[in-house]
Amino acid sequence: MRRMPLLLLLPLLTLPAGCLAAMPAKTAQALKAAPADAPKPKRVVNGNAPAFDVTTIDGVRLNSQEIYGDKPVFISLWATWCGPCRKEAPVINELYDQYGDQVQFVAISLDGPGDLSKIQSFRSSHGLKYPIAHDTQGVYGQVFQAQGIPKCVMVDLDGNVAKETTGFGSADALKREFREAFKL
Repeated sequence: MRRMPLLLLLPLLTLPAGCLAAMPAKTAQALKAAPADAPKPKRVVNGNAPAFDVTTIDGVRLNSQEIYGDKPVFISLWATWCGPCRKEAPVINELYDQYGDQVQFVAISLDGPGDLSKIQSFRSSHGLKYPIAHDTQGVYGQVFQAQGIPKCVMVDLDGNVAKETTGFGSADALKREFREAFKL
């Protein structure tokens, strides 16, 4: 067996506090390869942000082709079992309360296909108000190139990724990144 040079492993050692190591096998597999029959989201034509087409747990369809360009978009990839995600959720809720009229929020849960009730319970117990979708096909971790979660992607009005974060450092850091990305 060949050994990987230490330099190739260094980026993995420097990730912020995220949920890569504790990721359940089914979610880790979804991040590596989507099923052959899963929908293949396409890149936005006029921007570099990944496309998405999700339905929230409330039944509302959110399609990037319809919302990119209307407002900047804040996308959060997360899971109920992820400790840093659990800490980040109330901060996103705060940002939603303050900027929800200026920025479109979309949280995409990477919990397993049978975990809808866990997502609903988490949302209810934490009083989350922002739109939450469930990635039942296991494709969006790969589409958004999530090497760990939580991962936030901030998309400008032109459909370009303005900023990305992986892991959760602090509430102040996320709020600063959000304001810088959207010039608020």
